[in-house]
Amino acid sequence: ELIPARDWLMRLDQRRQLLQEQKQIEENLLVAEARAAGTRRLYLLVGAASLVGLLLLVSFLVLRSRRAAAGELRERIANDLHDEIGSTLGSIALNADVLSRAVESPDTGSRLATMAGRAREASQTMRDLVWVVDSRTDDSVNLLERLRSTAAELLGDISHRFEVPEPFPRLRLSPEQKRHLLLFVKESLHNVLRHAEASEVVIAIKKVNHDWQFAVSDDGTGFDFDQSDHEQLDRLRSRATRLGGELRVDSTRGSGTTVSIRVPTSAKAIRSAV
Repeated sequence: ELIPARDWLMRLDQRRQLLQEQKQIEENLLVAEARAAGTRRLYLLVGAASLVGLLLLVSFLVLRSRRAAAGELRERIANDLHDEIGSTLGSIALNADVLSRAVESPDTGSRLATMAGRAREASQTMRDLVWVVDSRTDDSVNLLERLRSTAAELLGDISHRFEVPEPFPRLRLSPEQKRHLLLFVKESLHNVLRHAEASEVVIAIKKVNHDWQFAVSDDGTGFDFDQSDHEQLDRLRSRATRLGGELRVDSTRGSGTTVSIRVPTSAKAIRSAV
């Protein structure tokens, strides 16, 4: 039986309205799901960021604690080396000196004097080692003070001066950096004493672009590379390589010598103090 046209049109309109409501409900569900997913992602990101921040904080605290413990250990080792081994070597040198003057045999006296000299050399090496190990000297100002005292002790009456920027920057150094920089200058001064016959020595530390340069210059006899023993230069070059830098030697006969090392800050050979 056919329904009246008016009823059929009314039912068709109701169906259309129901379909529109269904579509609107589906769209609202999709929007709600998208918002819920975004909220979950936000919560996950916030949680992950918080976890990463917590891990970084814990790592920093652990690292700082380990550094403090390592610093205390280095101080104890430095004190023990100075008190025990350093005093023992000094006592050996003193007793050997006394005995060398007391014995009647010239040969025995010469041997005792040699023993005293070697004990003093070992004592000096021990003092350098104690300075390197001691965490309280891990900066450039302490290095400069050490270089001044070393130059005064080695050069004696030879005129020498330091050329450094004023004020001298305080930079943080590792034990390895302290050791190689000290020995670089010390070995360069030994070379001046052995070969240069110099009347004046200049130790210069300066900033060159982004590098730090350490240089030892003298007004001595100079030398020819072809006729010189390269063992000392190879040792200095090795120290420069370990510091991430390069060695340069400028010398001619009768015109003096300049030995310099440039340490790039980009290689973190010298790091800004924290």
